[in-house]
Formats: sequence, C-alpha cells, structure tokens
Amino acid sequence: MAKSELGTAPNRPEPSAQIARVPPAAATDSGVAPRMWGLASLLTPVLLGGYLTFLSGVSEKRITANVDLRAQTLGSQLRVSEELFKRQMDAYDKLYSQLVALQGKLRYQATANSKQTADLLEELSQARAMNGLYMTEKVSVQMGAAWQDAVRGDENTLTNDIQAVEDQMKSELESKVQQTAENGRT
Repeated sequence: MAKSELGTAPNRPEPSAQIARVPPAAATDSGVAPRMWGLASLLTPVLLGGYLTFLSGVSEKRITANVDLRAQTLGSQLRVSEELFKRQMDAYDKLYSQLVALQGKLRYQATANSKQTADLLEELSQARAMNGLYMTEKVSVQMGAAWQDAVRGDENTLTNDIQAVEDQMKSELESKVQQTAENGRT
C-alpha cells in the first residue's frame, strides 16, 4: 500500500470486514422478493393457460366421444328401421298380391270350393301367420275379414275388404316414410 504524507497507511477497513457488517437478511430481502414476484407473474399465466388447454382438450374428447356414440346409435336404429320397413313392405306386397289373386280366382270360378281356391286360401292363411310380426293389428284384422269373405265366396264384400286392406297398408307405409323423414331431419 502507498504511504500517505505522514508515512502511514490510511485507515480503511478491509473489504471482508464490510461484508461481515451487512446483515444477511437485509441482503436477501431487497433482491429476492421482487424476483420471486416477477417469476410468479410470468409462470402463473403460462401454468394457467396450460391447465385450461388440458381441460378443454379433455372436454373436447368427451364431447366428441359422446357425439360419435350417438351417431353410431342413430345409424344402428336407422338401419334396423329400414330393414323392418323393407320387410313390412315385402309382407304387405305378398299378402296383397295373394288377396288379389284369390279375388281373381273367385271371380272366374263358378264355385268357391275348388282345389285351387282352397290352395290359395291356405297360402294366404300361412302368409298371414308368417308375416304377423310385420303387420299392424288393423291390417291383420282386415286380412282376417277378407280371408273369411273369400272362404264364404262373397265377392262383393271381399272387394270392399281388399280395398280397405289396401288403403290401410298404404296409410301405414306412408306414415312410416314420413316418420323416418322427420327422424332424419332431427
């Protein structure tokens, strides 16, 4: 060290002595607290944004799965309804054609007690029994009345019964088509 004019070194405290005099709590409080608040203010939006993104992703997956399940269920119901409609239409077509054939046979035949007429009546009865699942109660009752009139050979009443069966079948099939169309729209 350099000597002063008197020849002695100035009285300065050494640097290690100054650090020892500063209380450690005062040194940490003045710089760390603002840094912690700054770090918290930066991390909070990032963490909150990440959490909300995670929640929205989970919600989106749940909603997508629910929509897919409902679409699959609706598709299955539609396929079953279509198949039932096709079978009902086929059953009605078969039964109606047998009724008309029976009426034609009775019209051109002098007696209703022939073997061919009996065979047609038996076929109609079997077709009615086999397709009972696809017929409504009204059509079934009307088909039974037509069958009984055919057995009696009453052509006028049979004609009225066939017309009533045809009208009922058309009405039911049209209402099913309308119902299917309305279900498809919703």
